[in-house]
This record gives sequence, C-alpha cells and structure tokens, in this order.
Amino acid sequence: YTVALDEDFEGVEKKVRSLQDHFKKDDVVLAYKNQWAGWSILFEDLLRLELPLVKASEETINRSREQKFEILYSKPGFSLKVTPADSEKKEESEKKLLEQAIKDFWYMAVYAAQHIGRGEIWLARDAIRISMQGKVKRLLQEIYHQDTLALDRDRRIELTWSQKELGILRETSSAYDKDDLIRSFWANIKYTETLLSKIGAGDMF
Repeated sequence: YTVALDEDFEGVEKKVRSLQDHFKKDDVVLAYKNQWAGWSILFEDLLRLELPLVKASEETINRSREQKFEILYSKPGFSLKVTPADSEKKEESEKKLLEQAIKDFWYMAVYAAQHIGRGEIWLARDAIRISMQGKVKRLLQEIYHQDTLALDRDRRIELTWSQKELGILRETSSAYDKDDLIRSFWANIKYTETLLSKIGAGDMF
C-alpha cells in the first residue's frame, strides 16, 4: 500500500492516477482503478503494477463489494467488458458470486501464466493448486456432493468421491515440472468450463 499524509492525499492521488503517462504508450495496455488492487497498470508482457493508496489516518483497509472499476487509460484497439456494480442490492446474488469466482479464476490464471513465463515454477504451481484447481473442486462439490461436508472441512475426498471425480483432480494437479505444470494449467481451464456448463453457466466463462 502507498500511504499518504491526510493533508497531502489529493496531491498524491493525482500523481498515482497519472503514472501511466510516464511509460511508453506502446508498453501500456491498460491503466485502471479496480476494487482490489487500487491503481493498476497492465503492460504488454502482462506484468502488472499495483498501487493501492490509503490515508495515514485509516486504521483498517476496507474492501467494499461495490467499488467501481474506473479506466484511466486504454490502448487504442483494446476492448474490455466491464460489469457495473449493482449499488441497489445489499447482498450479492448467487449469480454475482459465481461471476466473481469466474473473474477470480481468470485473474489467477493470468497470475499463474506470468510465473510460468518467468520460470517461477513454485509460485505458478501454488496459484494453480489453490485458486484454479480450488474452483474445480468447488464445482465438483456443488454438482455431485452438495450434501457432504464443505471441502475446507472434509479431508476424506478419496473415500467419498467417485473414481471419475478423483481422475479430474489428478488431471488438474501438477508435479514440480514446467511441462506438467502447463498441462495441468490447461486441464484446469478445460474442466472449469465443462463443469460450469453442467450448471448452466458456461456462457459466463
């Protein structure tokens, strides 16, 4: 986090918002303010610079569900679909929660791909296992095992899941090896799309 003195906050905010102007336009794909990362700049090589900004007087960091996604700069020819927040609803619907899970899946897919590209196998494997495969597990749980314990408490998957379901977990898992990691990366995308289609949400993917 970038912490600014309260009396200097507006000035620092203006500087942060204009950071993309200091880079070559050909290198910057998108500059934006989003609901998690504050001000962000996405570069051509998928490297992302994040600068969340807070006041020094703030004792906690609040992540509101209804923060807006504000585009500060967009490269000509680059298109982006933005889903506006629904400020009228106090609680997110099941559809919005699913949309958020899908967005998080793709966010972590890009994150994992960045680490694979840089040869950072451990970080890539961790991102795939926790965030991408985690979504596959949740979907399997939702489709086939709604009446069993939640996955974060049920450690006896081998005793309760079918061989087909365990086979999906094997395919979406990876050894500490770049080629196998890439294989599991695509397997997670394939099964997430397949399982979302089973619940009628394939078009959201």
